[in-house]
Amino acid sequence: MDKQNIQIQTISQKRFYELWEATRSHVTDDENQIYEFFKPYIDTIPKLVLGEYYWQIFLNTQPFPKIIIVDGSVKNLTSMTAEELISVGPEEFFSRYHSEDLLSIMTYISIIFPKIFSLLSDQRKNFNFTMYARIKNHNDQYQWNSIQYPALYFDENDQLLYGMVLYTNVHHLMKPDVSSIMTVLDATSPEKQLFTYYSSKEQQWIEKPYPPTSQREREIIGLLSQGKASKQIADILGITKNTVDNHRQRLLKKFGVHSSAELVIRAMNL
Repeated sequence: MDKQNIQIQTISQKRFYELWEATRSHVTDDENQIYEFFKPYIDTIPKLVLGEYYWQIFLNTQPFPKIIIVDGSVKNLTSMTAEELISVGPEEFFSRYHSEDLLSIMTYISIIFPKIFSLLSDQRKNFNFTMYARIKNHNDQYQWNSIQYPALYFDENDQLLYGMVLYTNVHHLMKPDVSSIMTVLDATSPEKQLFTYYSSKEQQWIEKPYPPTSQREREIIGLLSQGKASKQIADILGITKNTVDNHRQRLLKKFGVHSSAELVIRAMNL
């Protein structure tokens, strides 16, 4: 896919809340039942994250989405306890975002959620996106976080009721001059997966292709980012060291880099 410049008008906070208003629900369900729905996703988090993390489940209700369950390194990543995070309003929550990244994140959400709503229910689980922004930690220092939505809960009327958000500190993987971005994997067609990213750098929203990668290759990139050697990766994935090395060599060629460290940085920045 050729690089394509896309002109997108940055959204305002007021417009963001207006757009989100149309998706909100008055319906509430038993929190234990909702936790059971998200539990399989929660259980996989420690095996997949690239740094310190916390997750939250929100209720998509009036007048604003409300966080109802939180766990993980909340205090370190936000300076708030889980109880405090649950009680804050959206303005206070978003106030911890870097001012240069906040409107970009809101714009990304306004772009991607209509796309998700347009998909058939069985396609949504294969459509994944991640946003990257700087957020103040417990030392009041801005740290790069990846912001992922591992799962969304829709009712029988196809209305979004609950969502899960995963925040991971990826500051150690980001270049000094990187800007807020959103990556999107559209794997609704398994034989033709599309991976692109949107960047807000220099006031320009740019869509670029991500080299096509298999699930196994993405697993290897994730393990390399944790500093795992080929033998360790082979043991974790249940494959041979030679197979890992072959995958790694193909990935170096795909991403146009010469080392595993460069591969991880290039993959994360894309």
